[in-house]
Amino acid sequence: MGSIEFVTFHHSLEAGQEAHPHETLRHDNYLNILDMMFRSAALFHPQMRGVVITSPDTSLRGLKYRSIKHEVDVDATKLMLSRTRAQHHYLNASSFESPIVFLDSDILLNGSLSSILEKDFDVALTYRTKSSVPINGGLMIINNRRPEKARHFFKIFTEHFENAFSDKAHWYGDQLAMVSLLQLAPLAPQYKETIECEGCRILLLPCDNYNFSPDNDVESIRAPLDDKLVLHFKGQRKHLMRLYWSAFLVANNKPRFWQAIRRYPAQRKLLRLLEEGRLKAEGVC
Repeated sequence: MGSIEFVTFHHSLEAGQEAHPHETLRHDNYLNILDMMFRSAALFHPQMRGVVITSPDTSLRGLKYRSIKHEVDVDATKLMLSRTRAQHHYLNASSFESPIVFLDSDILLNGSLSSILEKDFDVALTYRTKSSVPINGGLMIINNRRPEKARHFFKIFTEHFENAFSDKAHWYGDQLAMVSLLQLAPLAPQYKETIECEGCRILLLPCDNYNFSPDNDVESIRAPLDDKLVLHFKGQRKHLMRLYWSAFLVANNKPRFWQAIRRYPAQRKLLRLLEEGRLKAEGVC
């Protein structure tokens, strides 16, 4: 697998600005989980490029992983609409030399995306059948086979968000707009693997394997989740992210002996927490 661009959106909120209902971290802590996210992607895609879409005044000085800062205007009162506009802007500016993965900062790659990119699609989305909002906006994969189709789809998607869900511009509007645009029935027992919208081939991937959120409990990560390609530590789950990274992913590209040495302290800690039968939230620093 050649180069892939992993692109995330991050904006540092100023004091008094409304945060996400499940927001749990300060800006510096978010830079720490961004670092883990990029490093996990690099384990399985060594030639990857990391990109952070953000406002000019958001500092990335504390981000250790070398990444590119793509500056856009961000309206803090309309964060999800700002993110959607920024993603559309990024696609319009891209040369599409490689596939592009839009992903949330609280995600860990748990395997390679090569098997997905071998499929015939333009945009891949992840869905959950047991939700009234089946599409999760935390992961979107943009293939580079037909760039004009992906750009056009994001244009239509952005316009639909602006016109029909402007009252949800701060949170959740992107997911509602996507479900509406694709005309997906909520709580459906299943969906077709590939559908077409505005001439764009949409690949639908189940969240259970490609955008999986473990329970907010140490028990849920007591073993490597090998069948889960992408792990999404949404909301209060963020404190589990470093524990999983340290116990099962760190030094994944090293010889087995050094993997064991690097992972041993985190795995011992995980066992201790399980033995104590309690959840110890410690943040991600």
